[in-house]
Amino acid sequence: MQSPIILSIRHAETETYSIPGYHIIPGTPTPSDPIPADYQRIAALRHVPGHSPNNSQGIVDSADKDRQSSEPVPPNPTAQEASQVSTQIKLQVETFVEPSFQENAYLLYCHQGGSCWIVDPSFPPQTQHIAHAVERARLKPSAIMLTHGHADHLAGVGSLKQLWPDAAVRIGQPDQAMLNDPQQTLSAQFGLPVLAGAQADADLRPQQELELDGLLWRVLDTSGRSPGSRSLYCPAQHVVITGDALFAGSIGRTDLPGASHSQLLENIRAQLMALPAQTRVLPGHGPATTVEKERRSNPFLADGA
Repeated sequence: MQSPIILSIRHAETETYSIPGYHIIPGTPTPSDPIPADYQRIAALRHVPGHSPNNSQGIVDSADKDRQSSEPVPPNPTAQEASQVSTQIKLQVETFVEPSFQENAYLLYCHQGGSCWIVDPSFPPQTQHIAHAVERARLKPSAIMLTHGHADHLAGVGSLKQLWPDAAVRIGQPDQAMLNDPQQTLSAQFGLPVLAGAQADADLRPQQELELDGLLWRVLDTSGRSPGSRSLYCPAQHVVITGDALFAGSIGRTDLPGASHSQLLENIRAQLMALPAQTRVLPGHGPATTVEKERRSNPFLADGA
């Protein structure tokens, strides 16, 4: 039986709203802070849908197992036992929409006072709203997950690392050099170099398994939008975070440096469209969708596209 996902959407400038199929938790967004004028100058980086010609607390991945203590440990649970535990956990997802780029950052956690992941933090005031939500739920950020290395998905890393220096910055290895290179983040050409303000602490390797408070997540290779673009999939909760690879009715732009249209389509079909039909897709911009809906109606995924 699928465990319920609790989702709260927070716009920086509007009231909380709902996405069909999710249960919404109550919450009042904090007042919007004015957007610094400099950030307005790179609004041209905003996504245009369909345009195309140090391991940290709360995270355990397969590479860390070899470094763990040699003390006896109980046997691993069977797949059935692990699935039963995972489906009893309620994943809570809060979405914060950055007003200039309409970029979605996600806060993932299972219970108040537990560990959390912050995915793709962008510009103020989004980062302030994320910080308020973390404090409100007494969460402990164990990781800042980056689906790829473009400016609107990493601009908030530095400020959040100042608040929570133990939160590990994780990004696909091919995109790690982008973090503090404004040419590669695609921001320098707009006169406002955007830097993550932190180095990568760990890779997001395709098929790597990560754990957040008992929930297993798998890293999917969705490169093509960028060389190291990744998606995060939670099988037990039937949810995948796709960054700028897949959107509702669209896919990511591939007319940018380091992008590949054929590679992106190949990975979407092999990695995302192969997921169960009911899987909820939480993209980097725009509303949520499902794998089933995108199989049926996404024009970029139609036969012959």
